Amino acid sequence: MTDDEKSKAQLIHELDELRQQIAHLEKHAEERTADLEETNARLRGLLDNLPDYVVIIDREGIIHFLNRRQPNGAIERLIGQHYCDYAPAEDQPRWRELLHRAFQSTEIRSYEAMDRDGVLYAARLVPLVEDGAVRNIMVIATDITERKKAERELRGERELLKNVLSLQEQERKLLTFEIHDGFVQHVNAALMQFEASRARQVDGSPKAIEPLDEGLKLLRQSIAEARQLMYGLRQPILDEYGVVAAIDHLICELQESEAPEIGFAPNVQFDRLASPLESAIFRTVQEALTNACRHSGSSTVQIRLSQRGNRIEVGVEDEGTGFDPKAIKGDRFGLRGIQERARLFGGHATIDTAPGKGTRIVIDLPLVEVAP
Repeated sequence: MTDDEKSKAQLIHELDELRQQIAHLEKHAEERTADLEETNARLRGLLDNLPDYVVIIDREGIIHFLNRRQPNGAIERLIGQHYCDYAPAEDQPRWRELLHRAFQSTEIRSYEAMDRDGVLYAARLVPLVEDGAVRNIMVIATDITERKKAERELRGERELLKNVLSLQEQERKLLTFEIHDGFVQHVNAALMQFEASRARQVDGSPKAIEPLDEGLKLLRQSIAEARQLMYGLRQPILDEYGVVAAIDHLICELQESEAPEIGFAPNVQFDRLASPLESAIFRTVQEALTNACRHSGSSTVQIRLSQRGNRIEVGVEDEGTGFDPKAIKGDRFGLRGIQERARLFGGHATIDTAPGKGTRIVIDLPLVEVAP
């Protein structure tokens, strides 16, 4: 074999090896590409299923990446838009300032902001560094609208509880004063009268009977006051005969004074309700009726008590002056107490009123019946 033939054979051999290496590299590249595509698919799936929004923004504030669809449109329509365009107009300067500061350092910044759709987010601005400089910002935004709403409701519940406890404390103080200034004073006076009568009897005085009569009178007044105090705390008729009889009795008491004409239309099939529910219905009617008699100026008040399946509806309506519910001071617990009492029992209260339009209060409660 000549030298030329040997060189040609060697060249062919090297070409074959080069082809094998190229084929191997191509296969390896295909495998790496498949791996990368699989990794990208997994990463995309992970990002798409995150509960948070992930947005990539360049130094101009333009959106280059969004991990999933938003309620107001497809990703394709958001890519290329300015990030701050999705803020309310009055809040856009603050968003721009936050982005500007984020590009000035590698520090992760956090803030809360509401978008133009009214959704509240807790956002973190994460600088993405390339070649020692911040090229892009990754925004990780968490929807906290419901959480903030729950926090506000919780603060409201705490404030209500504080107000209720304060009101209960005031009622206890008032009850203490009433017992001290009325019942206790009368009992002490009666005791003094009896002691005076005893002293006169020892002396043989013909007027010994006078302090005895006065003492008996004071004792009768004391007993009446004690019953009135107990009646104010809880009406015995409510325990013995139920809520319908208790409302009837309340109306009879009010009609003895200069109260408007009160109509009561019960339409129920139950005999007795659970004691807390009876108390809630009675207190609601009592509060609404007292307000109507004192403030409405109406000549008539109508009370309804209806049973509809497993629900109870209570209504108190007058044709008086009405009022603006928004103008009621926060320390007035009457109407708010009606609403909260209904809510605590799993129901709701509607107060329909306006100046000059009368007042209509409707309470819907679940039926909790007990055996007779």
